[in-house]
This record gives sequence, structure tokens and C-alpha cells, in this order.
Amino acid sequence: MRFVYDNLRKYGYVQRAEIGIGAQEITPTLAARLGLARDWGVLISDVVPGGPAAAARLQLQDIVDAVDERQVSGLAGFAAAMYLHPPDEELTLEVLRGAQRVSVVVPPVQRRDEGYDLADFIDPHNVMEGLGVFMVDLDGRLRRPPAGARRSSGALVIARAPGLSVYTSELRPGDIVYEVNHHPVASIQQVPSLLQPMRPGQAVVLQIERNGELQYIAFEWGD
Repeated sequence: MRFVYDNLRKYGYVQRAEIGIGAQEITPTLAARLGLARDWGVLISDVVPGGPAAAARLQLQDIVDAVDERQVSGLAGFAAAMYLHPPDEELTLEVLRGAQRVSVVVPPVQRRDEGYDLADFIDPHNVMEGLGVFMVDLDGRLRRPPAGARRSSGALVIARAPGLSVYTSELRPGDIVYEVNHHPVASIQQVPSLLQPMRPGQAVVLQIERNGELQYIAFEWGD
């Protein structure tokens, strides 16, 4: 039951648990790849199963237009509106869902944080050069899988590789990659094959889990 936005200023996306959603800034690249109605604003990138936002029927890719009648054009205004909202009162979100405008009332909840140490799993053979990170499979062979992982398979980022000549993504240790351009990722062997057809300048969208939230990372493929 998360709405994460503690690291808004540092990382540029909302990251704090309140009503069981994840949110991030819409960019033209992300909007084009996902076919959004707007290329600016705040996108709901995750609705936590069983959380209050899910019960209120918020949906992935809803675009937040207003919070408690305060218009929202970006993450800064969105975070400010959330901080101004009394924590023990219902929250009203106005969202764009395709061409429709929908009003949703959601009861907030308290946050809960989790951490995970990945240092034990660094393996130089698992480098993903196009993404600038080391990865391992998210499966039963991990001695201590990430607590609360939403799915049983994927590609777990264990470290950045800043010395590589190509580093275009915003992946961080602890991220779990579930999709590359809408294609599911069951193991790290799939990642290079899914990225191999990409040409310089083409948009890449990753669906990831970070700190218990699903979100999208969009970037242009490098040389």
C-alpha cells in the first residue's frame, strides 16, 4: 500500500506510500511509446493490488489532472497537493482515462518501507552493456529474494556499471525489470535479444518494480 515520493527532488519521480499507487512524470518519449493522450503531466504507473487505490478503481496509465480540486501539471505540483492533503481524510483525484475525465475518491493509508542488500550477488559475467548494469535472474536460486517482489521472475539489477561506454537507462540496484517494450522478461538472457533490434534514437520503455512499486522507465537508445 504505497505511494512513494520521498526522493522526488533527487530522482524526478514520486516515491512515497500513501494510497497504494506509483506515479511518474510523463515525457514525450513515454507518451509516444504508450500512446497517451498527453505528452506532459503525471502518469499513474502502478496500482498496488488490494490497496485503497485499487479498491477505488484507479487504473494504470490514468493521467492525474487534479488532486482535491488543485490542478496538477507535473510531479512538483502533484507532490505539493499530496503533502497538503490531511492524512486521515479521503482524497479526490480527477484523472484522464483515454478521452474520459473520471473522479475517484480514495482513502489514504500509512507508508511502509523495505530495504534489500544486493552486494552478495554481483557477478561480472552478468553485465548488460546496453543498459550499463549488472543483472541476475529473479528466481528461486537467490538465497534471499527481494522482499515483497510482485512477480516470481524477471531481471534483478544488482549494480551499476559506470565504466561502460554506453549507459542510457535510469536503472538502479534493486530494480526488477519485468518488461522491455511490452515484452515480458523471464530471465536475463532475454534482455540483450529484446534490445538487439533497437536503433540509435529509438524509444525504449522498461516496466520495472522499484521499492515495491511498478513504474516505467523511458529513454532513447544510444549508439
